[in-house]
Amino acid sequence: MRTIKDLWLKIDNALSAHRKLILFIILFAIFFAGFKPREFFLSNDVSFVDGGNGIHFQEHSLAYYEFPLHDGGKRPSAIDEFSIEIVIRSLPQQTPRFSFIVLFLSGKHEEQFLIGQWRSWLILMNGDDYAHKRKLKRIYLDLKTLPGREHYITVTSGDGGTKLYSDGQQIIERKDIIFSIPEGPANTKLILGNSPYGKHSWEGDILGFAFFKSLLTSTDIHRNYQNWVIDHDFLFQKRNDPYLLYSFDGTINSAVHDHSGGERHLIIPSSIEVIYNEVLALPSRNYFLHYDFIIDVLVNLIGFIPLGLALMSILYKSGGFSGNYRLLILFLLSMLTSLIIEIGQIWMPSRNSSMLDLIMNTSGGMIGGLLYLQLRSHAMKS
Repeated sequence: MRTIKDLWLKIDNALSAHRKLILFIILFAIFFAGFKPREFFLSNDVSFVDGGNGIHFQEHSLAYYEFPLHDGGKRPSAIDEFSIEIVIRSLPQQTPRFSFIVLFLSGKHEEQFLIGQWRSWLILMNGDDYAHKRKLKRIYLDLKTLPGREHYITVTSGDGGTKLYSDGQQIIERKDIIFSIPEGPANTKLILGNSPYGKHSWEGDILGFAFFKSLLTSTDIHRNYQNWVIDHDFLFQKRNDPYLLYSFDGTINSAVHDHSGGERHLIIPSSIEVIYNEVLALPSRNYFLHYDFIIDVLVNLIGFIPLGLALMSILYKSGGFSGNYRLLILFLLSMLTSLIIEIGQIWMPSRNSSMLDLIMNTSGGMIGGLLYLQLRSHAMKS
């Protein structure tokens, strides 16, 4: 058994002789995998629909408009009576994550208004209860129950409740739900096709969008749908006095023209922008049930084991720390390394600053350190 001890000592001494270089290589690999520099500036994949009006959203897409902080000398107030008309052509099945189609946000996520999609379900809600854990009131519609892939969707919400229309016909009425467009300390933003973090993209086409600070009647909605069927162009909405009107018929200096007359043009940035930062977010309930969750946990756990091995080897060879202090220092260094990555990922649209990643990375580092101590102990006893 002496051979095992001698072999371990030779390997450990050889690694110790180059411990700084090995540690540098491990840290370089970890930071490169965590940041992937090419993903800091993702090209915005918004494109115009071939053969007609509309814009196409893909995996990395985003368009937005920011309401002015003062409108007519007054601070904007929450809009408690409004209508939205939008024509969408979505994929039959979205990814398992929650995707954002339309979002009105003013800094307070609990007040935001959202039209999103989860799998084949269209979801309307105020707030950020995406996984429905808090059971906040929402309206949802299975798009698979509607004919075809192109849907003319109308939402009206006011004192009498909320109504949802498809192709000019009312299909849902909830008198107990009154949605609102938020106000807040920051400018209100309209975001299409993605979340403000740039990480919840929706894939499909928006062929027309109109927003009204008033309630459309059922007669208005039916007439508007008939005009759409005839023209396939949202410019007929001009006569309805919309606050925002996008027919997606072209751009002006990288912005979609607003035909409402208010010059509120929709911005299409050249690269994906992180409008709001999300720090150490917790994964949604649905994510725990997905295959990607298992892969994410394993990658983040295993990826930090070599770092733990290298750090514990250095700490052990230094001889300046006792067992408990070595473990404490290893814990702090592993967590600090992971925290640097997670903070950096805040500004990366393709990555998530995740509390789960921080926990798994730190755990992986600790496993690597304990593995080093166990191997050394076993070799010394041989």
